[in-house]
Amino acid sequence: MPASRITIKSKKSVDDFSELNRLTEALVVVDEIYRLMTKPEVIRQTRKIDFRRREYKEIEGARLIGFRVSSPPEITIVVDNIWLGALAFVLVNYKTVKGNISEIFADGSRILYGIVGLTKNEIENIQIGVKLFYDQLAGLADNDIERLENRIKKVRSKLSLESIKEVVAERKENT
Repeated sequence: MPASRITIKSKKSVDDFSELNRLTEALVVVDEIYRLMTKPEVIRQTRKIDFRRREYKEIEGARLIGFRVSSPPEITIVVDNIWLGALAFVLVNYKTVKGNISEIFADGSRILYGIVGLTKNEIENIQIGVKLFYDQLAGLADNDIERLENRIKKVRSKLSLESIKEVVAERKENT
């Protein structure tokens, strides 16, 4: 998939180290979701989520190329389209994944259309990947889904639709 340089512009300021830690933890969770989406066959094989597995550790997540901590912060990273799908997944806010998959998909699509610089074709490809990911989640045990949901809920204080001013995608020159 083509790589994009994206800039996430926050609305919320970061005034101390604990707020900065919550913001970076939120981006780590997006990277974890990205790893799940990149290797869905591991979910199929194990029927559980375990980020300690070698298959997940070998996947390179977003590459940080800029982090401006002035208030509000801006983060610039190099990602592929699957990572953008993972971001949309984290940004949608539902109490349960299994009971709301169609609503999550629709809201995730709206988020993708809100990312400045993505083409319609790119959005459609991301949607296909996200749909396949939801299908994999549907086969997981409830306690694995619950752990994933709890992890995402913890980071929403710093990374949510309400906290993001804008996400801008720019194609890298060499892609």
